Amino acid sequence: MNNVIFLFEAFNPNKRTTFFKHKNYTNYLAYSEYAIRNSNVNHGLFGKINQFPDIENMVDVEPINKLITELANRKVPIYRCTISLDEYDAMRLGYNTQEKWKELFESKLVSLTKKMNIKYEDLQYTGAVHLESGHPHFQCMIWSKQRDKMNYYINYGRVNKMRDEFTNAIFREDLIELYKEKDRAKKGI
Repeated sequence: MNNVIFLFEAFNPNKRTTFFKHKNYTNYLAYSEYAIRNSNVNHGLFGKINQFPDIENMVDVEPINKLITELANRKVPIYRCTISLDEYDAMRLGYNTQEKWKELFESKLVSLTKKMNIKYEDLQYTGAVHLESGHPHFQCMIWSKQRDKMNYYINYGRVNKMRDEFTNAIFREDLIELYKEKDRAKKGI
């Protein structure tokens, strides 16, 4: 069992360079050569954005790009999250489909919102799965629709707890087998 690479970051929304970091990131997520494309459209975005209830079937993601640009312009904290596995584990555990990554991420949204101090109903996100050789991964942007002036900083302790939750969920079956083995070893002593 290998480690999960979990990156969770926010850029200071008051810095001018932050605007430019977010401005075209949506297009990168949606149209990367590695993105798993949604059926019937040419992009791989999915997510939860109130203004766009059917992201996966949108023909053009430019309205989402404009929204992200507007949020960055208003200095709304936008977090970026990347969850990456090595290729062997991704294929072995079924993380070579968009559905599996989406299910994983959305199963942890309630917990994420608590650690980020965002109300669950205010959470918005968009992301895509990139099947890049060597490290298939999920990348997304997360923000709150209500708290323009929220603190963009999340301490390492909370980030580490998020990573542990994703790791435990991804390797759940492997961990169950390890615990069974450990129990058998204890009984044998």
